[in-house]
Amino acid sequence: MKRLMLWSSLRTRLTVVSLLAVAVILAVAHQAFTSMFYGHVRAQFREDLTMRLDHLTARLTVNPATQRIELSAIPSDTRLHTPYSGWYWQVQTNETGSVLLRSRSLWDSEMPLPRDFLQPGVLQTHEIIGPNSQHLLAVERVVQIEDPSLAQPAMVRVSIGGDLSFVQEATAEFHRTTLIYLSFLGVLLVIVLIVQLRIGLAPLRHLAQSLTQLRRGEQSRIEGAYPAEIQPLVQEFNAVLESNEQMIERARRQSGNLAHAIKTPLAVLSAAAADSRQTEQKLRTAIATQVDTLNRQVSWHLARARASASIAVPGRTTQLHEVIHGVVNVMKRAYTEKNLRFDLTMAPQSLIFAGEKQDLQEIIGNLMDNASKWAKQIVRVRAAQIGHQIEILIEDDGPGIAEHLRNNVMKHGVRADELQPGTGLGLGIVSDLVSMYRGSISLDTSSLGGLKVCLRLPAFGDVSRAQS
Repeated sequence: MKRLMLWSSLRTRLTVVSLLAVAVILAVAHQAFTSMFYGHVRAQFREDLTMRLDHLTARLTVNPATQRIELSAIPSDTRLHTPYSGWYWQVQTNETGSVLLRSRSLWDSEMPLPRDFLQPGVLQTHEIIGPNSQHLLAVERVVQIEDPSLAQPAMVRVSIGGDLSFVQEATAEFHRTTLIYLSFLGVLLVIVLIVQLRIGLAPLRHLAQSLTQLRRGEQSRIEGAYPAEIQPLVQEFNAVLESNEQMIERARRQSGNLAHAIKTPLAVLSAAAADSRQTEQKLRTAIATQVDTLNRQVSWHLARARASASIAVPGRTTQLHEVIHGVVNVMKRAYTEKNLRFDLTMAPQSLIFAGEKQDLQEIIGNLMDNASKWAKQIVRVRAAQIGHQIEILIEDDGPGIAEHLRNNVMKHGVRADELQPGTGLGLGIVSDLVSMYRGSISLDTSSLGGLKVCLRLPAFGDVSRAQS
């Protein structure tokens, strides 16, 4: 469990991964540098042997008296005269491979070169095991010697070899030196890494401190300047805090409004109950009236509270055609005796409302109920997407609403016809819901003769919708 807690630390993860990366990179670099150095020194060693081979080849000559191949001058390098010094040369016949000439350092041995076919003048390099099990690098070349004393040109194989221990010792020394310097570089990188992590994670520590102060109530927002990678997170978090504050303030205001709204009916009920002069009929009438008022106020504030809560939750979407068809089916059952015809047109069918399904049902349901209540024969619904909004037109062929009353009926508790049953809350709730979703609603005269409601709500993808 302790290991899991340790590994859950971002600092620990970054440190472990970075240390592993540094170790792997330095190990690969050390191996690469050593290999490069070995290749370079070996190439230089080969060039030196090739130069010595050229000098040796230039000294080959034919003794006219004996018709034997000899050297015009013996190489002066003392290592070629010291037995088994690690530096050797020899001249062989190309046909049989028998040794014609050899360095004093070979004594009575010879370099075991592979028997392969070479074109004259072609240089070839071998790594071989020489006398005393020495690891040698040898270069050889087939040379064609022409001389008037010879009946035909002679083909000889000239070779020279050197002990590779020199290259290996130089490489080992380079290996040790490189290891020391890379180890020192590794320590510096670890120090830089620790400093970098401390500086790089400092904004997160500052953010954690701000959150702690926020939890303690010492500040209301996350304050301070943060890197570009963290600043959007801080801004979103502050936006959430602001939204929560608005929700709390809205809840307080609504609870206060509700308390204020029911205060008067409760006082009336209390007074009626205490008044001994009240008759039973008058008392029942007073109670019924005030209870109806209480119900309307409670329904109103509950609808607003539920709508506010649902709007504050992002990412909710609703298929428009499902809600409209569902509401139409309810209206057909509710107004069966009127035998209404519902004309629906939605283009396209896949219109999506960016909000809570229950809120859309509340809006469409109230508007359709109002249209069905007043319609004579037909209710027409048109829906289309305009930009980032859905436009919904609901029309009926009823008597309509006089122009001077259209603004008032959108207020809660107001009815255009007091003789008709209802609380007068429907259009008021619709108006509030539409306002919360930053939409719009307007009333006009329909071409059918009745009322036309033009409703605009945010479509899915309208990210500009603010949360109220």
